[in-house]
Parts: sequence; structure tokens; C-alpha cells
Amino acid sequence: MKFNFERPDPSLNEPKKSADTRRGRDFSELQKKMLKETEEGVNKLIEEDPKLKGEHKEQFIKKAGEKAHYSFLENNNPKDERGRFVPRFRPVKNPEWLTPEHELKYKDQIRRETDPKTGQENAMIDIANIPYEDLPPKWQAANNASVEVALLAYESGQFDTDQVGNMIHERWKKDNLEYKNEADLLVYLDPNKFASPEEFQAYIVPGKLKENFANDHLSYYKLNEKTQKMDHNFIEAIKKDYQGAISG
Repeated sequence: MKFNFERPDPSLNEPKKSADTRRGRDFSELQKKMLKETEEGVNKLIEEDPKLKGEHKEQFIKKAGEKAHYSFLENNNPKDERGRFVPRFRPVKNPEWLTPEHELKYKDQIRRETDPKTGQENAMIDIANIPYEDLPPKWQAANNASVEVALLAYESGQFDTDQVGNMIHERWKKDNLEYKNEADLLVYLDPNKFASPEEFQAYIVPGKLKENFANDHLSYYKLNEKTQKMDHNFIEAIKKDYQGAISG
């Protein structure tokens, strides 16, 4: 799979232009196309890659996904007085995961919440304190997909860290945005990366910020340096691990 990575023109962020358009192409549509191709790549059977010295790409991706999961927790999730990560409860996503064995083994990491709108009871799990290999498959798949984005980009020979970061950010939004409130998103943004103070204020209007963030396929370029650096570190780690795998 080949990607044609293009660095976004800063003018794309200028207000009141019809204008995610450059050379007759809509950049948002380009991003969507790239994400769709990436997901198709993730869902295909990944065959053995001779460059990995006999190791399957699937195995490499799983290992890198696990490493990235724990690296994120160590660098971004505080610990309590017992030395355990502060819980990060998320929906199970795979109901079949809730076996009697898991219910017993992880009784402290499973809770049930009632949706105030529907009255439906939903099972939630603490993804920070369940071993990665025991997380529900869909949570592992979401993390592994980010690894696959970076890996496919690197293999394409057109490895642009910011462009890959944007794609991973879009994937992250798909899997995680529903669990974030507007206060969370506001912390991620850098007002200086907007074309004007007025554009920033319009973007963060209460009740509209989450929608604006979700629909903005260039929101990655509005993140503060700390948040972007997390993605950069993740991407460079994947690149380093892959180089080690094909040369070791």
C-alpha cells in the first residue's frame, strides 16, 4: 500500500475560505481516503514479511501495540498510593469478553453504569489496570491500528511524522472522542495555532467544541506541542522498532 503524503499548507487554516482545497483536491477527503485504505490494510490477513526475519507483521504489530499501551500509561496516567494506575473506565466493546472467568479475575476492574438517557446498563472496564493481553479484542485492535498506520507509512518510503501523526489522531478520534468532554479537548488545543483569536473563540464555543473537533480533519495541527510530542514519540518508537526488526 502506498500513501502520497502531502504536508498541509498553513493557509488551509485561514478562516472563511472554501478551503481545505489545494490544487483542486479536497484535503479532508484525501485524509478520509487514506484512513479508509489504512483500515482496509488492518483488516486484511497480514502475511509473513521476509524483511522481519520470519516474524509475522501481525506479531510485530501486537508487540508494538502492547509496548505503546504501557508507554502511554507510564507517561500520561498517574498512579495511586498503592502504585496502581488511576482507573480509565471504558465500554467493553466485546460483550463476549465478559466471561465468568474474567468477571471473577477482574472484579475490581469491571463496573456497570446505567445510561441516563436509555436506562440501559453498560459494562465498563478499567483499561489501565487490566493486562494488555487480556483486554477485549476491539481495544487491542484500536491500539494496533495506530501501529499499522505508522508501519504502512514507513514502508511506503514517504514517512512524514506530522502527516502520520494526523492520521493516527483521526483514528484516535474515532475510537476515543465519545469519552472526552469539552474541558478535556480544550486542554489539547493551542490558541496560537489558529489563524486569529476570533477563529479560536468560534472553535471553542461551549456546546460546539466537540462537534468542531470531530469534524475538523486537520485538528491535529491545532494541538499543543505537548500533545503532538506524544504522537511524535509513538511514531518514532515504531520506526525504531521496525528498523531493529528488519536488521536484527
